[in-house]
Amino acid sequence: FATSGWPAARAAAEELRGRVLAARAAARQQLPPGFFQEAGDVARSTVARLQGLCGAYRSAQDTGDIGTLVERLGSLQADLAPAQCASSAFAAASAELPPERLAELARGLHAAGTASLAVALRDGTRLLGLSSDDIGGYVSRIVNRSAAPWLH
Repeated sequence: FATSGWPAARAAAEELRGRVLAARAAARQQLPPGFFQEAGDVARSTVARLQGLCGAYRSAQDTGDIGTLVERLGSLQADLAPAQCASSAFAAASAELPPERLAELARGLHAAGTASLAVALRDGTRLLGLSSDDIGGYVSRIVNRSAAPWLH
């Protein structure tokens, strides 16, 4: 693994780490300090306000007075403005983590693991006195020798 898989795995891990750090930096640059703490509070208050908004909507349907409804909607929209900055932050962070490149890194890690396994198996079969090129044929002969009497 140290000679065949580790260099590729290390390069992929370093690139992935760099991309995650860049995504974190991009998100932090777009978001105001303490955004996530405030977001939880805003989400809880928004649920309560949406329930009140539902009541104002029913009242507006019954009475025809939409002034209260419009006022509450405007207030809610103003309070949710920071969520728009979150969407730009998530867009900036996701730009640093393109799915195609992440899939390519995963394929590289898989190839490195497969190459390491192939080297380990080759060395192991060599220690057993078998040729790694002929390991499939060797297993096939043993299975056929054992199974042939039962099949006839």
